[in-house]
Amino acid sequence: MATAPAREFASLEVKARNGKTVYHTFPFTESSPSFSEKRPGMSTAEVAGVCINTMFGPGLLAIPKAFNDGGFFMTSGLLIIMAITTYFTSKLLAETINSAQRIRPPDAPKKVLEYADLANIYFSPPVAKFWLTVLCMCIMALAIAQMTVVAQALDGFAVFALGETYAVQYHPYPPEVISTSKTGLTPFGPNRPIISIGFLFAMIICMLLGLLDLSSNMIPQYVAFVLFLGGVVEFLRHFAFDEYYPAHNKHMDTSFQPFGPDPALILGVVVFNFAIVITLPSLHDEAASKVSSGNSVGIACIFMAIVYISTGILGSLAYPEAEADFFQYLVSESVPITSRLSVYSFVGGLMLSVPVYSILTVRNLMQVSNSVIVSKGVGTILPWLVAMFLYTSKSFGSFLNWTSLLVMGFANYTFPLTLSAVAMIKHRRLGSIREVWMDYDAITAILMNVVVTSIIILTIFVNVQLALF
Repeated sequence: MATAPAREFASLEVKARNGKTVYHTFPFTESSPSFSEKRPGMSTAEVAGVCINTMFGPGLLAIPKAFNDGGFFMTSGLLIIMAITTYFTSKLLAETINSAQRIRPPDAPKKVLEYADLANIYFSPPVAKFWLTVLCMCIMALAIAQMTVVAQALDGFAVFALGETYAVQYHPYPPEVISTSKTGLTPFGPNRPIISIGFLFAMIICMLLGLLDLSSNMIPQYVAFVLFLGGVVEFLRHFAFDEYYPAHNKHMDTSFQPFGPDPALILGVVVFNFAIVITLPSLHDEAASKVSSGNSVGIACIFMAIVYISTGILGSLAYPEAEADFFQYLVSESVPITSRLSVYSFVGGLMLSVPVYSILTVRNLMQVSNSVIVSKGVGTILPWLVAMFLYTSKSFGSFLNWTSLLVMGFANYTFPLTLSAVAMIKHRRLGSIREVWMDYDAITAILMNVVVTSIIILTIFVNVQLALF
């Protein structure tokens, strides 16, 4: 079995208030080269572009329904608040990474610090392992949701382009090859145990790109951004100007409601759409030395908040009864061909951005595993095995909401803010509650954490009550 090269070790020192020096030891791994060995690095636009591509995920498809459920005022306000929260969380986390690098021993080279390293430095190895588990669950949930949409839409594209598509139905036994010429987003129908041509094609392309590192994936990311942008521009044009859908008649004066009838589920969708903080350590490493990764995330958040709100307003007006995935309305034969092509353009961007999740998973797993095969197997193969059983399921909306509530909120906000607060208390030697209260950054991190985590827990409680009763 191939294994990673033997690890070297270095120590980060933190001065305690009693004057003693505590050394935290962490490993160097193959996935974590020293900064001196790196290329010049990604620019602000490139870092922001990767963030935008990551947020241009399947969560966008649920935004019009979120506006229908939560209303214009509540959903727009929540998107803006979450964009601001994501930016400040990213800024604090980037400063935490910089602080950890600055306190290294003078003779130690700089090292890439992923989440597991930071948790090990500021907490303990058990906390680091727990956090790594949650992080991998979060990344895989994002990847699986994206794989689901890609596989479904590629099956539809095969029918659109070729008139027919094929799949292997593996249950009941024995397996059989089936075909369909039905148009739509799921031409084989829901809840069927199949492996389709669209699924296999997407899996092969994404696995090959997932074996590369982040910097080697920049050209596919450029292409993905262009495909995303072209798709979204056509979505908005379709929502605003095509004259055959409901927005131009009786629904126009009833859709602009400040508060909707079912706001309980919208937080999960919003959190899912801003699940970008988990990528920050890797992007911070890949960025050029003068690039602020936190500011790059801020640029991406502003851009995507505008996209989300525009899509939500126009999409909810166009389709007041929109389900969790508005693509199903745009692939109908009754819509203009430009609108149908915009769906497949967007899906092409989704497919090219899936490997980013595999790369992030591998980078983090390499911090605790000596096996390259295990890390890349878990990062690139396991999500596709799970997606195989989900991508024809009708449970996509529920999956999106519950994974967001149970995993992504804590992974993107609770832990990074806790980590930043603890790091500032240690580095700045804040030994009393009064000193912590007087430190603007520390108290900001603590208060943001308390508010965001409380809202997430409350929303989980409400959703559980709704599901049970």
